[in-house]
Amino acid sequence: MIVADTTNPDTTGIPQSKGIIIPTVIEKLSDVKVYPNPAHNIISLSLLSVLDNSLVDIKVYDLSGRLVQSLYSGNCTIGRSTIKDIDVAGMSNGIYFIVTNVGGNISRQKFIKN
Repeated sequence: MIVADTTNPDTTGIPQSKGIIIPTVIEKLSDVKVYPNPAHNIISLSLLSVLDNSLVDIKVYDLSGRLVQSLYSGNCTIGRSTIKDIDVAGMSNGIYFIVTNVGGNISRQKFIKN
């Protein structure tokens, strides 16, 4: 976790450490893939785990940061895993983020629901 005070940025524009807790996000686009993108009713998710028996938590958030859906929570093995046929038909059209936590490494992927 990074602790930052967003009201008092330094001259680099990076918030100073104190106040608000912000989760550390590792954005490795090659580690998590969402397809098709844009999506209509169904999406699939492909992720790469480098740790055996890693705890995996996958959630969908809207642009305001509100949790829309919890997709999966459990363990995975080393290698590429694919979760197919995730139903997004009931979601409103818009931009969403799939946040994947694999063994403490957090990845965020944007997808568009049409």
